[in-house]
Amino acid sequence: MCVAGAYPERFVAGASLHGTQLVSDRDDSPHRLTDRFRGQLYCGFAEKDPNAAPPVRQALSEAFTGCPVDYFYEVHPGAEHSYALPDRDIHDKRAANRDWELIFAMFRRQFSA
Repeated sequence: MCVAGAYPERFVAGASLHGTQLVSDRDDSPHRLTDRFRGQLYCGFAEKDPNAAPPVRQALSEAFTGCPVDYFYEVHPGAEHSYALPDRDIHDKRAANRDWELIFAMFRRQFSA
C-alpha cells in the first residue's frame, strides 16, 4: 500500500493480504495515503487477526471514503493472521484461493483496457 501511495501514477491495482499496521497514529501510516491511490485496491483480512480487528478495518474503510480508488475487502471466517502463506500451519487454503480469485479478477479489470 505504501508503494502504491508513493507512486500513484504507476499503480492502478494493489492488494494487501493479512496486512499489519495499516492504520496507526504515525505520520507514515498507510491509511494516510488513501487519497493518492488510483484504480482498485483489495485487502484480504483474517477474522481472527488482532492486527486487523474490526475497528482497524472500519477505520481503513472510512479513510477510503471519497477517495479516487475503488477499495474493497473480504474478511475470511475462521482464518488467522498469515492464513495465505502455504508453508504455515495456519494456512487456510480456501481463504487464500478466494483472495487470489478476487485479485486476479481485479487485475483483469484494471489491465484489460
